[in-house]
Amino acid sequence: MFRLKQRPQGLFVIVAIALVAVSFFVFDEPVEFFSHDSYLLIPTGFLLCAIGVLLLFLWLMHQLTWRFLWNPILTWIHVLTTIIVVLLIISYGFWKDYVIPPIQREAFTYQDLVHDDARERTVLFPILVALIGGQFSFILNVILGALKRIA
Repeated sequence: MFRLKQRPQGLFVIVAIALVAVSFFVFDEPVEFFSHDSYLLIPTGFLLCAIGVLLLFLWLMHQLTWRFLWNPILTWIHVLTTIIVVLLIISYGFWKDYVIPPIQREAFTYQDLVHDDARERTVLFPILVALIGGQFSFILNVILGALKRIA
């Protein structure tokens, strides 16, 4: 089907299909994004479909550039870090309260909210660094492969 050992980008398609399939059965509350004075609600099913489309776009990028890729190890790094980070971000709402205990007091201050926001950034920062590192491995793979092809 996908020859995953030689071309691991097929994992993008598998995960994308799984996310789209799950999106039809998710009738949860929407995903909430807070940013200082903004409050954004996105339906969970729509978010899962959008992430699935993004993964299909990454698969297409790999399909278009597979001749230029330098090292299969960098391809594996890109694919696995992207999928793991995407799944961590999707499931963040489920495991967040175990890593960052929610504020339990009835009356809390603005400083409590700022402190809670700082704790969330502390947890999400390594995840975002891993995502950027994984995407950088793809860019490096394409550039080194193109340079090798030219030389």
